[in-house]
Order: sequence, then structure tokens, then C-alpha cells
Amino acid sequence: ARKRVLNAFELEGSCGIDEPPRQAVIGLMARLRWGPDWRIYPQFKILPTRFLDPCEMTAAQIDVTPVVEEVFQQQMEKGLRTTLRALLPELDALRQQADDIWSQLQQPVHLAGDNWLLLRPAGVALSPLRGQNRTLDTKLALIFYPKIGTKSETASRPRPLPPLGQFYPRSPGLNMRLLLELGFADLSRQISTALAAQSFVFEDRVLKVENVVLSGKGQELDVKAAITGDASGSLETWADLVFTPDAQRLELKDLEFIFEPDDPADAMLSELFYLKIRESLETTANQLLAHRLGGWRQQLESLFRDVLPNNVTVDFSTLNLNSVKIEMNDTGINLEGVASGRTRMTFR
Repeated sequence: ARKRVLNAFELEGSCGIDEPPRQAVIGLMARLRWGPDWRIYPQFKILPTRFLDPCEMTAAQIDVTPVVEEVFQQQMEKGLRTTLRALLPELDALRQQADDIWSQLQQPVHLAGDNWLLLRPAGVALSPLRGQNRTLDTKLALIFYPKIGTKSETASRPRPLPPLGQFYPRSPGLNMRLLLELGFADLSRQISTALAAQSFVFEDRVLKVENVVLSGKGQELDVKAAITGDASGSLETWADLVFTPDAQRLELKDLEFIFEPDDPADAMLSELFYLKIRESLETTANQLLAHRLGGWRQQLESLFRDVLPNNVTVDFSTLNLNSVKIEMNDTGINLEGVASGRTRMTFR
């Protein structure tokens, strides 16, 4: 610090000049929060400066430290605000990238045949920023309402990027709430196709299972089908549809079976093919249901691989479904659950 005291005599007072500089401990608290417009809004608090050496001037040894402190804090605030204004282009670029990814997440993903997955993102939020050393940390939350259907069924108008919400995570790692719809019409068609390719032979009689129709209520799945061939009639099965977290698959439990032949004389045949057709129907239905649900991790990785920048890779291999709730209505099966686990995101 330097101050001209008397102009006429060119008398100056100074401290820290041509001698060891004065020392001070400075402190700053900054609260950074996300705004709904995807910008960071700071709140600053400059802590009182602790001067380790007094700044004494003139022969009277007047300590001008308080004057220095006031100017010093003003310069600190000005410098911080200038620095943050320089970050605005980066934040605008972040929002543009978020907008691009949001649009990509709404694109249908081809699964197999005429099956398409639509993630239907509904909301996005970031947790409050946390800082440690030279690192800033924030957690991302995305809300999806995925649906599986035909290409025409998944066609919808894109939704604009919603305002950024606040997310307060309750547990570490990644937690994704999933709502998945499996339509009865689509499942019935696939099971019919799979079973129609099989033949069942009993005492020189050849039977086929065709025209499978699925329905359900609550957790109970009902399956009706036609038996054709050397003994015709109709059959009906019903079972509880459950999800087993250990196997990560859907299963039919406590399956029951009724056969009503067109010719009463064929009624005894049901005792012969009961176990075989039941096993085939259960296996086919399980395989299709598991296939529809299975591979979702790979599909998720593939989707994010397409929308993330080239220098970012993500690994969902340890992500598992748990706490899956199953409900059925007139149109299909609704699965609601949570996918959780540790997810690794690598930046190069």
C-alpha cells in the first residue's frame, strides 16, 4: 500500500514496499445453485480478511489496514463476477447439449421384428453442486415412462426440454424408476407364432396350438388357445406372473390348465398332453416375456452410447432390476420397478 500524504513536500507513506510484503488470510464462501434455465446462479460471501501484519504508515505509524480491507473486498467481488460472466458461454453450451440429448432420448429404439422401444422421458433434474478439492460433483435424475410397441404406436410429437428440476438423492449409485408396458395383442401374436411352429404327438395323433389370446387381471395372467389337428378343442391356462430378482426374469407360477375337446371322446387325451403342452406354453411365454424384458441393460447402453459425446462411455453392467410390481389391465401388462446399482461413466 502507498499513500501520498503531503503533496507539497512529496511525502509518502507505504507498507510492504521495499520491505517484506504484508500477509493476509482471505476467505470466500460461494453457494452455487442450478436454475430452471440450466444456468448456475452464485451467491457469494467474502469473509473478513485476517491481516497477519499491520499496515502502518507515516511517522505517526497510523494503521490503515481497515481501509485496505474495504478496497480489497470490493476488488474480490468484482473479480469473481467477471469470472462467472466469462462462464456463461460454457453454460449455454451445456444447455444446448442437454437439449440435443433430450431429443435423442425420444427417438424409438428398434428391438426385434416390429418391436420398438420408446423411452418417453418426462423430467430431468440435477442435485445441488458439491465441491471437494478441485472437483465439483452433481447427480443426474431422469424420469422415463418406457413403452414397447409397433413403429406406428411409438410415433409421437417430440417434447421440448423441460425446466431443470432439483434432485435430492436418497442413496448412492444409480436408481432408475421404470414403467414398462407389454401389450396383450403383441404378446398374443408372438406366442401364437412360436407355438404354431411346434407339433405335439400323442398315440399317433398330431396336435397343434394356435390362436393364443392373453388377458389378465391383477397379477394373474390368463391364456386361451385353440387345439387343432387330430383332436380339436380349446384350452385355457392361468398363472401368477412374478418377477424373480435373482434370475432377473419374469416367470409363470402355479400354472393351471383346462382342455375342452370338440369330441367328448377326446377328453381323456388331456391327461396325456397336459404336462407337455403346459411345459411348452410356460417355456414359450417365459422366453418371450424374458426376451422382451431381457437385454434392457444392453439397449440402455446402446442408447446412451448414441447420445453421449464421443469422449464419454457408460457401463450399466452392474445395474439390476428390483422391487418390480406387476399389474394387468384390459390392454396389457404394466411393470413398475427400480433399476439400481453402480454405473461407471468414463471421460477420455
